[in-house]
Amino acid sequence: MLERGVIPRTGEVRPKLRNITSALLLGVSMLAVAAPVALAQNEPAKNDQNGPAKNKMVRFEIPAQKATSALELYAEQAGVHLSYPFDALKDVQAHELIGKYDKTRALEVLLQDSGLIYEITADGAVIVRDGRER
Repeated sequence: MLERGVIPRTGEVRPKLRNITSALLLGVSMLAVAAPVALAQNEPAKNDQNGPAKNKMVRFEIPAQKATSALELYAEQAGVHLSYPFDALKDVQAHELIGKYDKTRALEVLLQDSGLIYEITADGAVIVRDGRER
């Protein structure tokens, strides 16, 4: 509840500024303490390599198909960002990937014998390239 004070000259009733300022400072200080904790809870788990946890097992359901489609399903099911050159991969076949795998092993199985190579960045994004000689 706000305290009200009477301004001597005008007789006007206004809230005491001191109490509002105190409440404002208290709110700001609580926010300064709570915000970093809330932000830290939303960060991805990290492993020793400063990237998202790569050893977490994920259930994959990806039938054998064109690499472009298989990689899109992989990214969706693994929850990762993915980059690849569509034109270079559009005629490449990927293997079936059914079952629980960590994200790295899943890529190895999916791209086995395809001539494609991959890189996992520090933030967990996957970059796939055509490693076949032309």
